[in-house]
Amino acid sequence: MKNKADSALQHVHNLYLMQFKMLDLLSQDLLSPEARKEARENMKQFQQLLRKADYRYMGGEDVWQALKKLPTEIELKLKTSRASVRKMKKKMR
Repeated sequence: MKNKADSALQHVHNLYLMQFKMLDLLSQDLLSPEARKEARENMKQFQQLLRKADYRYMGGEDVWQALKKLPTEIELKLKTSRASVRKMKKKMR
């Protein structure tokens, strides 16, 4: 049976792995519907992990606060990607 610390460390580990996926998404264009769908799913999963994570096991509350900003950045990226798609469609007409 896992103890509380092991469980907390596992949540933080999963959160950091997910952080790399999120940062990768920020570097992509997210113009395709599939890419945007994947980004939304990853963002939801990241937010769930963030709620479970204990900042004391990740280097402090400042680290946790910085990670909380990542879904906001992804949401902004998704909005700008949708705008880019709309502009491309208008040019094609």
